[in-house]
Amino acid sequence: MEKGYDTPWEKVKSQAVLGEDEFVEKLRPKIVKGGPMREQPTLRHLGSMDAADVLQRVSGYFGIKLEELAKKRTPHRDSRAVVMEMMYRYGKISQEEIGKRLGGLDYSAVSRERTRLRERLESDRKLRRTIEEIDDIINQR
Repeated sequence: MEKGYDTPWEKVKSQAVLGEDEFVEKLRPKIVKGGPMREQPTLRHLGSMDAADVLQRVSGYFGIKLEELAKKRTPHRDSRAVVMEMMYRYGKISQEEIGKRLGGLDYSAVSRERTRLRERLESDRKLRRTIEEIDDIINQR
């Protein structure tokens, strides 16, 4: 006891998983499946990735150039709303930062677009399927 002892607590990832990086990566898809973990913010970190990577993957899914999504008045409003949602879910950045990256939008504009998207998800099966496909693409890392 006088010499001290090693504690495993310093190696806990996101206050939820104890293990080497390879183990955490293997476990990640099982933990993050199904979208954001707003009620479990420490687990949300396990599902996060670089916001630029999220933006690139989602824009690639839609076949839209990043510059087109970053225009304030884009003809791709629905696609941009999906990008906003995915960047928030997986990019570990705030709505304010998302707005800055997508044409200098205010955080409230990002919030409104995300709310509108969630409302549409309740009745639009095609949109739900699109979100599920993008979730799968992002979770495949």
